[in-house]
Amino acid sequence: MRTKIVSALLLVTSVCAPPAVAATVTARTGPGTVFPASAATLEDRTAVVCTVRAELVDGNDSWAKLSTGGWAPAAQLGTLAGVPECEGTGAYPAGDDYPYRTARADNVDRWAFYRGQCTSFVAWRLEQTLGYFHNFQWHNGIPGHWGNAVDWDDNARKLGYRVDREPVPGAVAQWESGHVAYISAVQGKTVTVEEYNWVTPLAYDIRVTTMNRISAVLHVVPGR
Repeated sequence: MRTKIVSALLLVTSVCAPPAVAATVTARTGPGTVFPASAATLEDRTAVVCTVRAELVDGNDSWAKLSTGGWAPAAQLGTLAGVPECEGTGAYPAGDDYPYRTARADNVDRWAFYRGQCTSFVAWRLEQTLGYFHNFQWHNGIPGHWGNAVDWDDNARKLGYRVDREPVPGAVAQWESGHVAYISAVQGKTVTVEEYNWVTPLAYDIRVTTMNRISAVLHVVPGR
């Protein structure tokens, strides 16, 4: 993958600027200010690995993934011509690895959903496969709000994600009755989904269904 090498000094300040200006670039755990600050640092030869279109900063919706970890707004990094778009992590997770499976109280998770809900589990899967996710994340310079499961298809369309009825592993299944699940496998007309809070309240299950029972498929991760 092609990367762009940038000097940390040029990233954060000009040659004659005072040292305090170096704090103007804050790396975050995802592409947007809704994500917390990252432990990533801007080192002497930090590489920009890829970019995504997310939250507008100084009129620029491009965010850069850094080789040292974390994300930074491209508006504060200078020209990034020739850097490829980010493609996701390539992961295909499976099983009940949900980080809040033993903490099912109605507390808010790190993606701004309620723990143990279907939306929280799918947010976890999207963080694993996309590399980041948040209830209020931007995409294509547009502010989003995933909210309740019944609204996920509308928010996906608003943000420019593909919404159809073509299931593929890694996509999100949505029901207009108010439920979302992660598609883990597709074989013929059957669709296998992983989910929380459906068969058993606030708990994990795997279920085989058919596409005619699913309202929509949301393709949030590139290529899925």
